[in-house]
Amino acid sequence: MDLLQILLLILSLHQLAVVIHLMVTHLKQANLEDPAVVVPGDQVGKAREEQETLLQLHLLKEIMVAQRQHQIDLVVAEALEELE
Repeated sequence: MDLLQILLLILSLHQLAVVIHLMVTHLKQANLEDPAVVVPGDQVGKAREEQETLLQLHLLKEIMVAQRQHQIDLVVAEALEELE
């Protein structure tokens, strides 16, 4: 492995760490309940399901962004190798 490939690997691992950190942070926030918010009994389950769905969509978006950036990094690495 040359230096460029090592740097790209480090960048990819950092992006993965950021996504995992975001997941943990959002899951912690999702588990916190705001006592000021009063939701009728029937709507508690529905509100939690909606919150979980929004969280899942947000995490999916973050993962897709990280994957796209990783693909861009690979293309750049290949282009730089061809220039050498």
